[in-house]
Amino acid sequence: MVNTTNAKANLRRSKLIDAAKTKTGKSKLVNIANAKAKKTQSAAGPAGSQNLRAKFQHASRPLHEMVRITLQERIQSGAYSRDIALPSVPTLADEFGVSAITLKRALRDLKMAGLVRSVAGLGTFIREQERFVLNMSAALKLSGMKDDALRSRRSLRIKLLSIAKSEIQEPALLPFNPPTQIYLRVEKMIFVDEIPIAFDRAFISLPIDQDFIDSLGARFIYEIMRGRQMPVISNRMIIDAAPPAEDAQVALGIPDGYPTLRKCYHFVAGAPPIRVYGISVSPFDRVACSLDSSEAIHT
Repeated sequence: MVNTTNAKANLRRSKLIDAAKTKTGKSKLVNIANAKAKKTQSAAGPAGSQNLRAKFQHASRPLHEMVRITLQERIQSGAYSRDIALPSVPTLADEFGVSAITLKRALRDLKMAGLVRSVAGLGTFIREQERFVLNMSAALKLSGMKDDALRSRRSLRIKLLSIAKSEIQEPALLPFNPPTQIYLRVEKMIFVDEIPIAFDRAFISLPIDQDFIDSLGARFIYEIMRGRQMPVISNRMIIDAAPPAEDAQVALGIPDGYPTLRKCYHFVAGAPPIRVYGISVSPFDRVACSLDSSEAIHT
């Protein structure tokens, strides 16, 4: 009986020892993983941190912008893993030699730019980037974003910001030689999968009827013209990279100096003709353009 009791006690003791070893082993593995992640996601040691701090101290930009630019460069270079949360606010603030408030503002700018996302209780993670592709050969035939969204099975929403009468005072539209007159100015935001991808400002020649104006809140201009079977007389576009104007920057929620893809357009349709001049601005990492030259030429 005693031997049986001792055997059971020894068995229990052996299990406890094995469990402790297993727990210790797991802890070591976790510590090793954390150490590797920290090594990957941090600057190269104290010297790297000192260099960053010196760089920030002598920069002409505000501190939060310098932090945001540095984090953005790391994200785009692959220095941070998409599967592991970014280092904590205190860790990054200490590395950069800035306050937690400055670090949080930089992260907020990155969130607004669509580069990172916050997960409650887990931290900040890199957001998967997938650009919305605009078919420019279709755009030459006055098709556009809604058609592209339908083809890619993505949701699209238009938000009307303002309608007013004004002259064209946009230097980017000068290559189209717009006549000096009063136009209907229409400003919209376009969302794809609820992500803001474009700020659009269009100038439509007058007069236009009230039904046309009432349709602008939910439809693109080209949609309205196509629905009225208005023949396209001419269509021109200029696509370039440019810093956003302040109103576009605020509407898109992107930080100062963030690069954008700018599409300036001018088309004429209908009889009597309606002239449209416009600018569409998109963050460079949310939109891309494709062009099938054979389709554009032969259709």
